[in-house]
Amino acid sequence: MHNGSESLEPQPPRLEWRTYQGHDWLLVDPHESHMAGISIAYGELDEPVEDMGVLRYLAAALRAELVRPVETGPGRVGFPDVQVSAAPSNLDILIGGDLGVVAGAMRRLEEFFSRPELPDELPDEAGDEEAGYHDQAEDLVLRFGANSWTMRQPGVKQDDVRTKARSLLARLDPATSSRAHVLIADDVLLIGCAFMAPPRGKAGGPRSVTPSEIIHRISEDPRQRCGTVPSAERMHDLMTAVTANSFVGSCALHLMVEFLEKVFAGLIRGTPGIPHDLTGEEELQFVQLLLGRTILFRVSSQTHIAGDWLTEIHHRISRLPRVVSDGQVRHAIERARASISGKYHVSIRLHGIEDRMDVGLDEVRYAYLQLLDTIHFIADPLMSPEEGYPHLVEDLRPPRRPGLVSPGWRSMEAPSSSHLRWDCLPHRVAIKDGRLATWVARDAANYRAPRVVDADHLEYALRDSYGGYRLVDRSGRQVTVNPKFFKRGRSLRRRLDDLLAGVPVLSCDFDAWYRHYMNAGEQRLERERRQRVVRRAVFLVPLLLVGGYGFSYWLRMADVVDTTVPLGQSVTLSNGTFVRVETYDLSDSDANPRRHAYVLEMCGGRDTRASNASASSQREMYVDRILFHWDGSDHSVTPSQLVSDADDDGEWVNVLKEDQCVKRKVAFVTGELSDDAFLELRNSAGDKIAWTIG
Repeated sequence: MHNGSESLEPQPPRLEWRTYQGHDWLLVDPHESHMAGISIAYGELDEPVEDMGVLRYLAAALRAELVRPVETGPGRVGFPDVQVSAAPSNLDILIGGDLGVVAGAMRRLEEFFSRPELPDELPDEAGDEEAGYHDQAEDLVLRFGANSWTMRQPGVKQDDVRTKARSLLARLDPATSSRAHVLIADDVLLIGCAFMAPPRGKAGGPRSVTPSEIIHRISEDPRQRCGTVPSAERMHDLMTAVTANSFVGSCALHLMVEFLEKVFAGLIRGTPGIPHDLTGEEELQFVQLLLGRTILFRVSSQTHIAGDWLTEIHHRISRLPRVVSDGQVRHAIERARASISGKYHVSIRLHGIEDRMDVGLDEVRYAYLQLLDTIHFIADPLMSPEEGYPHLVEDLRPPRRPGLVSPGWRSMEAPSSSHLRWDCLPHRVAIKDGRLATWVARDAANYRAPRVVDADHLEYALRDSYGGYRLVDRSGRQVTVNPKFFKRGRSLRRRLDDLLAGVPVLSCDFDAWYRHYMNAGEQRLERERRQRVVRRAVFLVPLLLVGGYGFSYWLRMADVVDTTVPLGQSVTLSNGTFVRVETYDLSDSDANPRRHAYVLEMCGGRDTRASNASASSQREMYVDRILFHWDGSDHSVTPSQLVSDADDDGEWVNVLKEDQCVKRKVAFVTGELSDDAFLELRNSAGDKIAWTIG
């Protein structure tokens, strides 16, 4: 029976640190079965990009070795329950089961470090593959640099993974103390069941630091200042923030979570564009990742949020209170204290952080204020940033999309209205001025926002068995392109190989969706090849019969012009028609910085004698065929006729007679002109003339 002064709340587990033969052991409360393991201060954050996948391979090899049955006596074996996690900052190994099984598996683990038997191939399962998972890289690369975790790609295969894994295993061996490690057990009898020899050499753990030192370093790091990160990979992430991996940092996070819950609870339930219940456990996620001496805090939604509602959410978060009451701070401390686990204490000891649970109110307030100043909003590239949260990653402007004027590569698949968004199968590729961009078709006439990478500063590339490339630059931006699906694909492949000279290129087997798209694309290409062969066979004889007629038809086709000239320069068509465009000076009353006026002058030539064009096709002067490309995109503006004045022709003419000359004044209303603006005139014979504005 409890008296009234006793707390009925659950108490945190009892933890006890012990040192045995120079190794730190954490003794924790036992549960239904026994448990022991080890945590080593090396994770994917420490792994170079060129070694991506080695740690995950090693984690899978360790698990494959440890799950084998353990002999516990004559004719008796046990099967350990093994968890191996290649986490961002740790390699964690936990073994569960009966006391004898756990002890035997721990001794096997010790032997594996000195005499590893690494398999050639492993199953796809590599321990806890979801540890520290993320689906966008731009923000993480900005915060933590380029490494195997921030630029993580599933399915990477190293050519010499066994050699690299052996080298890594030697560096991680607890017997050498080259990396800090902590051993864990839930029974005093398991302490010393393995790793009984004192570690050789000097202890490799980092020097101890205080949480205040870590928070101060974060506040001085320009990569951690508040701002907006435009991310093409943004799926569900709304924001991130960082603080010290410490109890005071955890208190600050709980204080922020309390305010965030109120922010999202204030959103109107059932509003279009917002999940039905954004604050429900299955919709909104608050994730804390222990990254060495830092905690990364992520807020994400299970439902993709974009547009005005994403802007509204960022606006509300930017208004989180900076003045908090003593009661709010005390409540956050209580919530943080209840959430402390053995994993936290292991991480603190492993990375040399002062383990202190007594914190003051002002200390938590300071940590909270510094936490607010590290908020990164994850936004769509086309969104304007929230006031006070500037863009932190360079906005790469794409080159001009391949079209009539600009060169590039086009997909062999024609866009359709039913086309799905497959970023791995873009319809356009352009490479210019150190930028590589890809476009995915929205429908037959429109394209989605391009993906752009810095082609002069590529961090690495992935090459798959289908011949595709995924290029990743130093800021984490990425594009995927397979030359085989493009016209002039060989030239595109040569260009990509030139860009990848000196860049690490890794083999990769992407996810099932990617393989589905590639297989569908290859099947479509093969089907089109077979159809072409059949069509050629079926129509070969008729083509031979009509070949003579077709050849004569071709000989009689109009000799058309396709040229680009400076504004004011005249062009003479094959039938003698004279065409010129020059600037028209508007009167003061008509002057408008957004209005641009030009004079089209045309003198008709002789009749066009061609099989594919009418006699008057090269004397056409239809105003709606004059297009103005002004903003560097494929968008064009059609003109409006200027108000007539004394100099205008009295007769409205659409088709000129031979030797007839006409001037036509046209005007366009646009925004600011780009450097590559041009006027374009076409006729039904196929002539295309472009005048550059300059």
